[in-house]
Amino acid sequence: SSAASDVYKRQDYIRAYNSETQILAKGETFRSDDSLVAVEEILDKCVFFKISRSYVVNIQRIKELDEAGRRIKIYDEFIPVTARKMSALKKACIEYKLNRGENS
Repeated sequence: SSAASDVYKRQDYIRAYNSETQILAKGETFRSDDSLVAVEEILDKCVFFKISRSYVVNIQRIKELDEAGRRIKIYDEFIPVTARKMSALKKACIEYKLNRGENS
């Protein structure tokens, strides 16, 4: 539904947890019966990136990218990134900033 779609677009990250999908947005957690794969389908690929089997993150919310520790920081939370996704995530972050005209 469009209401669900709006929630997904405002989110900080989405994770598959047990048998549900959790959408975390501004400190709130929403639960969805949609699979992570189904949620991924409706997200803007320029803004959202799948960093592991369990997490899709909003690139705009990444505060820190820790390559050595293979994790990112969104607000005060560290989220693990699979090794094979790290370089693609780094590239996606750079492309996102270039496309938005940001210099940092």
